[in-house]
Amino acid sequence: ISLSHFHLISSILLHFNLEQMSNMSYLSTLKFIRTNLGRKPNITMRQIRLTDDTYDFEAEVYEPKGVDRGTILMLHGMNKQANQDLRLIDVAKSMAAAGFRVVFPSYPIIAQHLIDIGCVDEFAATIRIMTADKTLCPSGQTGVFTASFSGAILFRALGYPDVAEKVSSVCGIGVCC
Repeated sequence: ISLSHFHLISSILLHFNLEQMSNMSYLSTLKFIRTNLGRKPNITMRQIRLTDDTYDFEAEVYEPKGVDRGTILMLHGMNKQANQDLRLIDVAKSMAAAGFRVVFPSYPIIAQHLIDIGCVDEFAATIRIMTADKTLCPSGQTGVFTASFSGAILFRALGYPDVAEKVSSVCGIGVCC
């Protein structure tokens, strides 16, 4: 599935409660979509800093109001908009509308289309910082959504055993390794 198709699907799902849709017939689902299209999702967005003694990352957090199904770290690919890419923001909002807290940092080196081995340590540090913060990651584990070349960087970061044990799942779109 391409990122543009994922964007379209996530934009549609952004408007719906997935639990309501899961037990519906095809016709009931179409009626539900028609009735609910255009409703605003019940989510919030706030800006934070993920910091430790070495690293300091700006991030946006998209959160559901109410249900908490876990945390997802969203890693942008090599694109100059970084975490301001409207396509990825729509995906983050969709995940939040489905009940997940989404932490979406910005990585300036990657946004500048540069490849630097230091990015592996940045991703590893982000995962360590996030999972240590019980307000961001109550379970101590996170899922990861990644796109493009950032997937290859993530897989290198998962080579650190202490990082790998903090990641419960990975979803990659257009990942190249």
